[in-house]
Amino acid sequence: MTHKMISMYTKIILSESLKHFMQKKPFSEITVSEITAYCQLNRKTFYYHFEDTRELLKWTLERETIKIVNDTDTINDYYDEILYIMDFIEKNQYMLNCVYDSVGCDELKVFLYNNIFEMGNMIVLNAEKSTEKYLSEEYKKLVVSFYTEGIV
Repeated sequence: MTHKMISMYTKIILSESLKHFMQKKPFSEITVSEITAYCQLNRKTFYYHFEDTRELLKWTLERETIKIVNDTDTINDYYDEILYIMDFIEKNQYMLNCVYDSVGCDELKVFLYNNIFEMGNMIVLNAEKSTEKYLSEEYKKLVVSFYTEGIV
């Protein structure tokens, strides 16, 4: 295994450990010691990869978002893509509630808005390609913004 692969694997293990504890208690009460003990790593390993638990949380959310984007790329119907996103939000409600409690509504909205807007943009681009009907950039932005606001 390369160093890059080992590093990614370690980050994923730490992320999964964080998600485990987020199901049990508020994010603000989760410690680096708990995370590392759960996945049998030492604190130095944690701090090699992340500055603190907030940075791990941010990385975890970004990783989950990338997973959603990759998964929705294989879905051809925009309706199914939106259902997939909503299903993900419902299944990971505990994690989003922890994030909401720790960073607040405004910061969570900014994170979700930016990422869901990107997904919405991809949905519209895929719809344009499949129907061979193209919208103006201004109208696309309006449509994507509307649905993004609704989801967020």
